[in-house]
Amino acid sequence: GIYNLSSGSVISLKDIVKELASVFGKEPKLNITNNYRFGDSRHNVMDASKIAAAGFKPSVSIKEGLKSYKNLIESEHGLSEYFKKVDAALTAK
Repeated sequence: GIYNLSSGSVISLKDIVKELASVFGKEPKLNITNNYRFGDSRHNVMDASKIAAAGFKPSVSIKEGLKSYKNLIESEHGLSEYFKKVDAALTAK
């Protein structure tokens, strides 16, 4: 099966963007306005207590996981082709 696992640690969207940018060799252009809308999710963290109780301990950092994801994309699609498809899908909505 497929499982969505977590370290149970909090990481901000801003930090994820910075990590992604670093992995892809880019400089993020962040525009943080602090103008929150009703329903915006400001904090997310997964509860990893059940999987931890079963003995799971995360062994891959967020940066390592993102690097693996980048390598997967490169090996299966090529980065530029992949992001062209992603961009097209996002702008079509």
